[in-house]
Amino acid sequence: MPARHVDASPLSFRLKSTPIVAVQLCLSSGGELCVKDVLPRVESLLPKNIYVSLFDDCRKLPPRSLLLSALAYTCRGLLEGRTISRKPGLDLLLYLQGDRNIHMAVQRFSSGCGRRIGAVFFALGVEPEDLRQAVEGVLGSLGLQAEGQGENESIDFYAEIAGVPGEKAIDHLRARMALEALEV
Repeated sequence: MPARHVDASPLSFRLKSTPIVAVQLCLSSGGELCVKDVLPRVESLLPKNIYVSLFDDCRKLPPRSLLLSALAYTCRGLLEGRTISRKPGLDLLLYLQGDRNIHMAVQRFSSGCGRRIGAVFFALGVEPEDLRQAVEGVLGSLGLQAEGQGENESIDFYAEIAGVPGEKAIDHLRARMALEALEV
């Protein structure tokens, strides 16, 4: 069984002098997990300024460069008080798909169930160690195990969303994100 300890390398950067930190993990419990059941439980355990996006399959977790862009736009919206939705985790999904169709984002990323679901935990103004401890607390409370994710397992999934070949998917989706951010 994978470890409960969160040892995935965090993604961290500063935006408008605010530290942003994130970690993406695959979560399992030994049985099937449904995002619609797990998400409210996870969100209720997270402290202020720490958010989560859940994916119904670990193979949908975004490549690091795509995640970095989506996080930057999501967190900029939070800092400026100009978000697309009321939930930062949903904003992240909207930026990942490059449009504002909430129904499509939920259907595409988090409507199903699986033995391993993906999670992106992200925080504003929180140190990496504090995020790690918060995530470990959630995992312990819910009896979830964490494991890492292969870097490019999802490129075909994102190429399909973008409607372009795999080698062009990240650049294409990042351009769509920029257009969405201009409209907020």
